[in-house]
Amino acid sequence: MSKKRITVEIVLNSLLLMTIIRGLINSYVNLNIDIPSYFSMVLTNITYAELLCPVLLFFVVLIYLIALFHELISSHESPKFINALRLIVGVSEITIMLINFCIVVPYAGEFKFENNNFYVFLAIPLMTLLSFIPTRRDYSSFGLLYGNTGVVLYFATIIILSVAHVITVPYKFIDVYTQEYYKIIINIVIILAASSLTTGLLMLITRPREGKN
Repeated sequence: MSKKRITVEIVLNSLLLMTIIRGLINSYVNLNIDIPSYFSMVLTNITYAELLCPVLLFFVVLIYLIALFHELISSHESPKFINALRLIVGVSEITIMLINFCIVVPYAGEFKFENNNFYVFLAIPLMTLLSFIPTRRDYSSFGLLYGNTGVVLYFATIIILSVAHVITVPYKFIDVYTQEYYKIIINIVIILAASSLTTGLLMLITRPREGKN
Protein backbone atom coordinates (compact mmCIF):
# COMPACT_ATOMS: atom_id res chain seq x y z
CA MET A 1 0.00 0.00 0.00
CA SER A 2 1.01 3.62 -0.48
CA LYS A 3 2.31 5.55 2.52
CA LYS A 4 -0.70 7.88 2.28
CA ARG A 5 -3.15 4.98 2.55
CA ILE A 6 -1.17 3.46 5.44
CA THR A 7 -1.31 6.82 7.23
CA VAL A 8 -5.10 6.94 6.83
CA GLU A 9 -5.29 3.39 8.18
CA ILE A 10 -3.23 4.38 11.21
CA VAL A 11 -5.53 7.34 11.90
CA LEU A 12 -8.74 5.30 11.57
CA ASN A 13 -7.46 2.37 13.63
CA SER A 14 -6.24 4.80 16.30
CA LEU A 15 -9.76 6.27 16.40
CA LEU A 16 -11.17 2.75 16.71
CA LEU A 17 -8.81 2.07 19.61
CA MET A 18 -9.96 5.28 21.32
CA THR A 19 -13.62 4.35 20.73
CA ILE A 20 -13.09 0.99 22.45
CA ILE A 21 -11.33 2.68 25.39
CA ARG A 22 -14.13 5.27 25.59
CA GLY A 23 -16.70 2.47 25.67
CA LEU A 24 -14.87 0.72 28.52
CA ILE A 25 -14.54 3.98 30.48
CA ASN A 26 -18.20 4.77 29.85
CA SER A 27 -19.32 1.39 31.20
CA TYR A 28 -17.14 1.85 34.29
CA VAL A 29 -18.48 5.34 34.99
CA ASN A 30 -22.12 4.30 34.54
CA LEU A 31 -21.73 1.28 36.84
CA ASN A 32 -20.36 3.55 39.57
CA ILE A 33 -18.29 0.82 41.26
CA ASP A 34 -14.65 0.51 42.30
CA ILE A 35 -12.04 -0.81 39.85
CA PRO A 36 -11.62 -4.29 41.43
CA SER A 37 -15.40 -4.78 41.38
CA TYR A 38 -15.52 -3.63 37.75
CA PHE A 39 -12.92 -6.16 36.60
CA SER A 40 -14.63 -8.85 38.66
CA MET A 41 -17.90 -8.01 36.89
CA VAL A 42 -16.21 -8.18 33.47
CA LEU A 43 -14.65 -11.58 34.22
CA THR A 44 -17.95 -12.90 35.56
CA ASN A 45 -19.78 -11.84 32.40
CA ILE A 46 -16.97 -12.53 29.91
CA THR A 47 -19.15 -15.13 28.15
CA TYR A 48 -21.15 -12.23 26.68
CA ALA A 49 -19.88 -11.51 23.17
CA GLU A 50 -20.43 -7.76 23.57
CA LEU A 51 -17.87 -7.82 26.41
CA LEU A 52 -15.41 -10.38 25.06
CA CYS A 53 -15.18 -9.14 21.47
CA PRO A 54 -14.26 -5.47 22.15
CA VAL A 55 -11.49 -6.64 24.51
CA LEU A 56 -10.09 -8.97 21.83
CA LEU A 57 -10.51 -6.26 19.20
CA PHE A 58 -8.54 -3.83 21.35
CA PHE A 59 -5.48 -6.09 21.41
CA VAL A 60 -5.78 -7.05 17.73
CA VAL A 61 -6.03 -3.40 16.62
CA LEU A 62 -3.08 -2.52 18.86
CA ILE A 63 -0.98 -5.25 17.22
CA TYR A 64 -2.19 -4.17 13.77
CA LEU A 65 -1.22 -0.56 14.47
CA ILE A 66 2.31 -1.66 15.38
CA ALA A 67 2.45 -3.63 12.11
CA LEU A 68 1.23 -0.56 10.18
CA PHE A 69 3.93 1.67 11.69
CA HIS A 70 6.50 -0.96 10.76
CA GLU A 71 5.10 -1.10 7.22
CA LEU A 72 5.19 2.70 6.97
CA ILE A 73 8.84 2.81 7.99
CA SER A 74 10.21 -0.29 6.27
CA SER A 75 7.72 -0.74 3.36
CA HIS A 76 7.40 -4.42 4.35
CA GLU A 77 3.78 -5.61 4.39
CA SER A 78 2.31 -6.68 7.71
CA PRO A 79 2.30 -10.47 8.31
CA LYS A 80 -0.65 -12.32 6.80
CA PHE A 81 -1.66 -13.87 10.11
CA ILE A 82 -2.19 -10.40 11.61
CA ASN A 83 -4.40 -9.42 8.66
CA ALA A 84 -6.34 -12.69 8.99
CA LEU A 85 -6.77 -12.19 12.75
CA ARG A 86 -7.99 -8.64 12.18
CA LEU A 87 -10.54 -9.89 9.64
CA ILE A 88 -11.82 -12.59 12.03
CA VAL A 89 -12.24 -10.25 15.01
CA GLY A 90 -13.55 -7.41 12.83
CA VAL A 91 -16.22 -9.69 11.36
CA SER A 92 -17.18 -10.82 14.87
CA GLU A 93 -17.54 -7.23 16.11
CA ILE A 94 -19.71 -6.09 13.19
CA THR A 95 -21.79 -9.28 13.45
CA ILE A 96 -22.61 -8.36 17.06
CA MET A 97 -24.33 -5.21 15.75
CA LEU A 98 -26.25 -7.18 13.12
CA ILE A 99 -27.34 -9.83 15.65
CA ASN A 100 -28.57 -7.08 17.94
CA PHE A 101 -30.77 -5.59 15.22
CA CYS A 102 -31.91 -8.90 13.66
CA ILE A 103 -32.39 -11.09 16.76
CA VAL A 104 -31.92 -9.35 20.13
CA VAL A 105 -34.15 -6.34 19.43
CA PRO A 106 -37.04 -8.50 18.07
CA TYR A 107 -36.77 -10.75 21.17
CA ALA A 108 -36.79 -7.75 23.51
CA GLY A 109 -39.57 -6.06 21.58
CA GLU A 110 -37.93 -2.65 21.89
CA PHE A 111 -35.13 -0.61 20.37
CA LYS A 112 -33.05 1.58 22.64
CA PHE A 113 -29.48 2.49 23.49
CA GLU A 114 -28.44 3.16 27.05
CA ASN A 115 -25.23 3.29 29.10
CA ASN A 116 -22.58 1.27 27.27
CA ASN A 117 -24.95 -0.18 24.64
CA PHE A 118 -24.32 2.71 22.25
CA TYR A 119 -20.60 1.90 22.07
CA VAL A 120 -20.99 -1.89 22.07
CA PHE A 121 -23.79 -2.21 19.54
CA LEU A 122 -23.21 0.81 17.30
CA ALA A 123 -20.11 3.00 17.74
CA ILE A 124 -17.44 0.26 17.93
CA PRO A 125 -18.90 -1.93 15.11
CA LEU A 126 -19.35 1.06 12.78
CA MET A 127 -15.85 2.35 13.58
CA THR A 128 -14.53 -1.15 12.89
CA LEU A 129 -16.21 -1.12 9.47
CA LEU A 130 -14.82 2.36 8.76
CA SER A 131 -11.29 1.25 9.67
CA PHE A 132 -11.36 -1.35 6.86
CA ILE A 133 -12.22 1.15 4.08
CA PRO A 134 -8.64 2.31 3.29
CA THR A 135 -7.25 -1.23 3.67
CA ARG A 136 -5.91 -3.03 0.62
CA ARG A 137 -5.26 -6.67 1.52
CA ASP A 138 -5.68 -9.83 -0.52
CA TYR A 139 -7.40 -12.31 1.80
CA SER A 140 -7.86 -14.95 -0.94
CA SER A 141 -10.99 -17.05 -1.43
CA PHE A 142 -10.36 -18.80 1.91
CA GLY A 143 -11.21 -15.56 3.66
CA LEU A 144 -14.90 -16.39 3.36
CA LEU A 145 -14.22 -19.50 5.44
CA TYR A 146 -11.84 -18.30 8.14
CA GLY A 147 -13.59 -14.91 8.40
CA ASN A 148 -16.43 -16.72 10.19
CA THR A 149 -14.07 -18.57 12.56
CA GLY A 150 -14.58 -16.26 15.54
CA VAL A 151 -18.39 -16.32 15.33
CA VAL A 152 -18.57 -20.10 14.81
CA LEU A 153 -16.11 -20.90 17.62
CA TYR A 154 -17.86 -18.57 20.06
CA PHE A 155 -21.40 -19.88 19.59
CA ALA A 156 -20.31 -23.52 19.30
CA THR A 157 -18.34 -23.20 22.57
CA ILE A 158 -21.21 -21.44 24.37
CA ILE A 159 -23.79 -24.04 23.30
CA ILE A 160 -21.53 -27.01 24.18
CA LEU A 161 -20.58 -25.60 27.60
CA SER A 162 -24.19 -24.72 28.42
CA VAL A 163 -25.38 -28.22 27.48
CA ALA A 164 -22.60 -29.64 29.69
CA HIS A 165 -23.82 -27.34 32.53
CA VAL A 166 -20.41 -25.68 32.76
CA ILE A 167 -21.86 -22.19 32.18
CA THR A 168 -25.24 -20.53 32.00
CA VAL A 169 -26.04 -19.64 28.41
CA PRO A 170 -25.81 -15.83 28.09
CA TYR A 171 -28.42 -15.48 25.34
CA LYS A 172 -32.01 -16.67 25.34
CA PHE A 173 -32.05 -17.13 21.55
CA ILE A 174 -29.52 -20.01 21.74
CA ASP A 175 -30.69 -21.50 25.05
CA VAL A 176 -31.44 -25.18 24.35
CA TYR A 177 -33.46 -25.43 27.56
CA THR A 178 -35.92 -22.60 26.96
CA GLN A 179 -36.11 -22.45 23.15
CA GLU A 180 -37.53 -24.89 20.62
CA TYR A 181 -34.76 -26.47 18.56
CA TYR A 182 -36.09 -25.11 15.28
CA LYS A 183 -35.91 -21.55 16.64
CA ILE A 184 -32.30 -22.07 17.69
CA ILE A 185 -31.47 -23.45 14.24
CA ILE A 186 -33.14 -20.44 12.57
CA ASN A 187 -31.20 -18.05 14.82
CA ILE A 188 -27.91 -19.82 14.08
CA VAL A 189 -28.63 -19.61 10.34
CA ILE A 190 -29.29 -15.87 10.71
CA ILE A 191 -26.04 -15.45 12.67
CA LEU A 192 -23.98 -17.36 10.09
CA ALA A 193 -25.64 -15.42 7.25
CA ALA A 194 -24.79 -12.12 9.00
CA SER A 195 -21.15 -13.11 9.59
CA SER A 196 -20.78 -14.45 6.03
CA LEU A 197 -22.22 -11.27 4.50
CA THR A 198 -19.95 -9.20 6.75
CA THR A 199 -16.91 -11.24 5.70
CA GLY A 200 -17.82 -10.84 2.03
CA LEU A 201 -18.34 -7.09 2.47
CA LEU A 202 -14.98 -6.56 4.20
CA MET A 203 -13.19 -8.66 1.57
CA LEU A 204 -14.86 -6.62 -1.18
CA ILE A 205 -13.93 -3.32 0.49
CA THR A 206 -10.31 -4.33 1.03
CA ARG A 207 -9.74 -6.07 -2.31
CA PRO A 208 -6.71 -4.55 -4.09
CA ARG A 209 -7.75 -2.46 -7.12
CA GLU A 210 -5.75 -2.77 -10.30
CA GLY A 211 -3.67 0.33 -10.90
CA LYS A 212 -4.50 1.79 -7.46
CA ASN A 213 -2.37 1.75 -4.33
